[in-house]
Amino acid sequence: MRWSGLRYGTQLAYTILSGGLTYTDPIGHYGISLWAKNITGKVHLLSAVPSTNDFTQLYFADPRTFGINLNVKFDAPAE
Repeated sequence: MRWSGLRYGTQLAYTILSGGLTYTDPIGHYGISLWAKNITGKVHLLSAVPSTNDFTQLYFADPRTFGINLNVKFDAPAE
């Protein structure tokens, strides 16, 4: 991790990679989504809050995160 001016919470430019895939059945009743955030695991600063005595509170983003969402739609029209 490279920082420029850590005292004030600044950082160099960065890129975050996130993505997801979703499948919904043809009728529309059920669906599944697979997703990932911060796939490369990049550590990056979300915010910096200056405090007294030259102290700065640094808040970092979540690490690499994966998930699955299962969806059921109860009001889909029956065929």
